[in-house]
Amino acid sequence: AGTAINLLAIGATGVGFKMCREAGLTQKPAAFFGEIVLFERPNVFNQFGLCHATVGLALCLYGVLRGTRFGVELIALGEHPPAAAAAGLRVRARRAGCLLFGGLTAGLAGSYLSIMNTHQFVDNMTAGRGFLALAMVIFGRWHPGGLLAGGLFFGYVYALANYLGVRADARTLPPALLHMAPYVLSLLVLAGLMGRTRAPAALGRPLER
Repeated sequence: AGTAINLLAIGATGVGFKMCREAGLTQKPAAFFGEIVLFERPNVFNQFGLCHATVGLALCLYGVLRGTRFGVELIALGEHPPAAAAAGLRVRARRAGCLLFGGLTAGLAGSYLSIMNTHQFVDNMTAGRGFLALAMVIFGRWHPGGLLAGGLFFGYVYALANYLGVRADARTLPPALLHMAPYVLSLLVLAGLMGRTRAPAALGRPLER
């Protein structure tokens, strides 16, 4: 199902962009969205507001999961849904809300990539970065702080590969091999390099009363 959704997203975004370009709607909306929603104003760290908001979001999620009743209930949705349902929680509705929240943050990441990082759109511009997110979750052991650290680590590896790819004195390896580094690392993580990590017990399982 995940592969099918990825293929659908690649085709739909490409067709949608071509339709918007033919209608002349590819400039002003993008500039408006980048300026108002994504805070496209470089600061002293030469970054953007959404980048720093990601750190704040990870800290907020950690506080919610570890220090609030809502966070405990949220963990129960993934660990033991029947117990959550017995306690009176609307398991399916809350799971759907979590899924929508995850989709919202993924959409913001895509907006950052197209509007602020590359300032353009091309087909399949994510180049598999969504699958890197899966590796980062495992790398971070399903913990908000670990996920943030994993994102910084993978980002560093990706930036280092780009840096070495453009340096004339560092081209001892083919550029394509350097750009493979983040994905090879993600495969090693998924293959168990980080040791055994325990996912939520009811991950991907429907609620059975």
